[in-house]
Amino acid sequence: MSWAAHELESVILHRHTDRTGRAWRISYLAILIGALMPDFTKLPVYGLHIGQWELIKAPEPWMYHRGWPGSGPTHSLVAGILAASAVYLITRSKPWGIGILIGYWSHVLTDTADSVGAMMFFPFTTQHYSIGMWQYSSQQGRYGDAAAYYSSLGWAWDVVWLVLLVLLARKALTAEYFHTDVE
Repeated sequence: MSWAAHELESVILHRHTDRTGRAWRISYLAILIGALMPDFTKLPVYGLHIGQWELIKAPEPWMYHRGWPGSGPTHSLVAGILAASAVYLITRSKPWGIGILIGYWSHVLTDTADSVGAMMFFPFTTQHYSIGMWQYSSQQGRYGDAAAYYSSLGWAWDVVWLVLLVLLARKALTAEYFHTDVE
């Protein structure tokens, strides 16, 4: 899955949760951060290179990101519950706790669309659940992954999210929305 889809789905999810008429509003920023949290471990996937030095790089980058052992457990529903609980305990804010959970779970569920899938039910199982909608291509390295992504349904999926954003959540693109809801 792509970073853009995870970011755009957070806007759509916030617009949907914003219409429920609750006394408190779910934080857009919490949904966005929750949607990006499972990929915070992605730095070792492609490595950190400074000049000739390779500082961080997993031995099998594509397996590290969603596999076991590695950071695959970050792509589970239980990890979302733990992250949301930690945020709630620290902030004592329901809008933030629920926002983190919504964003996190949307990321995990969206990542099941590619061929690798996600360990949704870790720690109960390390099985990857996938519907195989498109090929996960991190095995090809950063340039192969980018080439595969921009020439596949992954790119088309991002365009779908962008169109939905423009059609259903235009207000979220305005400066007023940023200042009143995000800030």
